[in-house]
Amino acid sequence: MSEIYVKSQTHIDHYKLNPLDSIYVATALEDTLDQLTILGKILPSNLEGHSTAPGIAANEISAIVDTQRDLESQFENLMLERHATSSEIIPRKSHVNSRATGEISRVQSNIKLNQAAFSKAAFQSPLSEDSMEKTQTDRKYIETILQATLKEILNSDTFNTLIDAVENEDLSKLELEEAIIGEEVGRKRIRVLQKQLHESNKVKETELQHRNEMIAHLKDQLQEMKAKSSMESKYVKKDSDVRVQQNQKRCQSEIRDLLKNNEITINGIAQETRVHEDLTTFLETQVRDLKTKSDEWVEKLDDDIQTKQRELDNLKADKADDLAKLQEMTRLYAEYEVVAMVDRAEKEKVRLRKERERMELESSHKIQAWWRGIMVIKGLGEFG
Repeated sequence: MSEIYVKSQTHIDHYKLNPLDSIYVATALEDTLDQLTILGKILPSNLEGHSTAPGIAANEISAIVDTQRDLESQFENLMLERHATSSEIIPRKSHVNSRATGEISRVQSNIKLNQAAFSKAAFQSPLSEDSMEKTQTDRKYIETILQATLKEILNSDTFNTLIDAVENEDLSKLELEEAIIGEEVGRKRIRVLQKQLHESNKVKETELQHRNEMIAHLKDQLQEMKAKSSMESKYVKKDSDVRVQQNQKRCQSEIRDLLKNNEITINGIAQETRVHEDLTTFLETQVRDLKTKSDEWVEKLDDDIQTKQRELDNLKADKADDLAKLQEMTRLYAEYEVVAMVDRAEKEKVRLRKERERMELESSHKIQAWWRGIMVIKGLGEFG
C-alpha cells in the first residue's frame, strides 16, 4: 500500500481509508470475525482436567515472567541512560531528559500492571470457568467492535469506531493503573498506621504502667502527708496557744507604755500652750513695733521723694543751661574751625612757596656746579 489512510477534509481528528485499502481491511476484518465466531463455538466452558491444561497455565505464567523480565531490563537501561546523561559535562537538551522521564514512568506503570496480572494468575487459575467466561466476554466485545468497524468501513471508508474503542480501553487501563497505585498507597498507609498503632499501644501501656506506679507512690505520699498533717496540727495548736499568751503579754506592756506616753503628752501639751501664749505676746509686740517703724519709713520715703524731685528739677535746669552753652560752643567751634582751615591753607601755601624756592635754589646751585665742572674739564673761561 502506498498510503493506508489519509486525514478527512471535514473532520480533522478522524481518519479515512483509500477505496482500495478499505476493501483490503474489510476482507481482513471479515476473516477475523469468522475466526472469532468459530472460536466462540468451539471454546469449552472450562479446561480443567483437559490434557493441554498444564501447558496453557505454564505458558501464561511464562509469558508474564518474560514480560516482567523485559520490563525490568528496559527500566534498568532507562535508568542507566538517565544517569549517563546527568553525569555528562555538556548536558543534553531538556526534551531528551523529559522523554526519558516519561519512558521511565510508562515502564514503571507496565511493571505494576504485570505484577498485578501475575498475582491474579497465581491466585486464580486461567483454566477455571470464570477465566473462560471472561475470555468469552472479551471475545464478544472484540467481535462487536470489529463488526461496527467493518460496517463503518463499508459505509464511509473510516474506522473511527475502532479508534474510539482503543482510546476507551486506554482510559480504562489508566484508571486501572490509578486504582492499583491507589491500592498500593492505601496498603502502605495501612501498614504505617498499623505500625503507628502498635507503637502507640506500647506507649500507652508504658504510660499506664508509669501511672500505676505513680498512683502507688502518691498513695504512700498521702499516708505520709496524713501523719505529717496530724503532727503539724498538734504543733500549730501549741504554737497558737503560745503566740496568744505572748500577744497578751505584749499588749499589756504596750498599754502601760501608752499610758505613760499619754501622761507625757498631756504635760507636753500644757507646756506647749504656755510657750504658745508667750510667743503670741512677743509677736504682737513685734507687730506693733513694726507698724510704728513702717509709718516712720513711709513719712521718710515721702520726704526723700520730694527732696529727690527737687534735685531732679535742678538737674534738668542745669542740663538745659549746659545744652545752651554746648550749642553756643559748637557754633564758635565751627567758626573757629573755618578760620583755622583758612589759616592752615595760607600756611600750606607759604610752606609750598618756600619749598619751591628752596628747590629752585638747590637746582640752580647744582646747575652752576655742573657748569663749573664742564668748564674745568674743558678748560673754558677763567679755567683755560
